[in-house]
Amino acid sequence: MLLLDLLAAERDRIDRQIADLRSVRNRLDDMITEARKPDSGCPCLPAEPLDSS
Repeated sequence: MLLLDLLAAERDRIDRQIADLRSVRNRLDDMITEARKPDSGCPCLPAEPLDSS
């Protein structure tokens, strides 16, 4: 295999990883948006804001 083929294959692998990470980030953004809604009922978030002191 030529060096250029190896480099192109590595670039393609990285592109797939980037696409996967973007997909995961988008899903996390959706989850965060839903959890922030007042009526979400998400048990992982406090009902009252945390005291910053």
